[in-house]
Amino acid sequence: MSLAAASLATRVSQEQERSRAAARHHFEVLMLPPNLVSHARLALALALAAVGGGGPCVLALGLAAACIALDPLDGWLARLLGQETAFGALYDVAVDNLVRALLWAGAAAGAVSSGSSGGGSSPPFWAAWAAAPAVLEGLTLACTHAAGGAAWKTGCFRDAPRWVRAVAAGGFRSPAGALAMAGLFGLPLWLYARACLPAGGPLTSDAWGLLLLPGRLLAAAVEVWLVGRRLGQLLEEDTAARLRRSAG
Repeated sequence: MSLAAASLATRVSQEQERSRAAARHHFEVLMLPPNLVSHARLALALALAAVGGGGPCVLALGLAAACIALDPLDGWLARLLGQETAFGALYDVAVDNLVRALLWAGAAAGAVSSGSSGGGSSPPFWAAWAAAPAVLEGLTLACTHAAGGAAWKTGCFRDAPRWVRAVAAGGFRSPAGALAMAGLFGLPLWLYARACLPAGGPLTSDAWGLLLLPGRLLAAAVEVWLVGRRLGQLLEEDTAARLRRSAG
């Protein structure tokens, strides 16, 4: 074997070893306990998607409630075990967004179906705008993780107004944060329950809407601020780049 061939074989062998090592590390990250929780939550969300289009309402609500109830567990495990990762932070929020989007879609579909089968009565006004929360949440996810990465819960709020900081304090573990999180998760779950459960039950009471709507509006206000903040940063970066090109 020539010297060049031997050198090429060595480089190929080294590259293969690096690829195997990277694959092992990727697998280890995926198998961290916090990410295992997110895997389980993703499975619950996918099961919700499978049964939500005509399956038993109680089962769909149970799957959604279980997915939401497990949400704090992955973050708690990550902090406890020192296993906080950028992948896990994004994965957790992506699963949150997925289950809420499924609930909004299911609630809107149920409301439209009830309206079309209810003697020609129109579906509620909100049903036409049910995609808006999911779109806003997706934009917020993109903006926060582009700007703050795994530490978005702290990095994105350093220059925030006082009312936004009050919501985000302690990783949203504050009175205002609890109100916003309750509305963020609870309102689509309640609307889904109203769309598929018999009227008059405790889970379909209007009182839940009165309790949850202010929190969702507060969360939306924070989301709009976060998106606006990121758009402002991008405009400043683009302006600075144009000025540098003009000066050059």
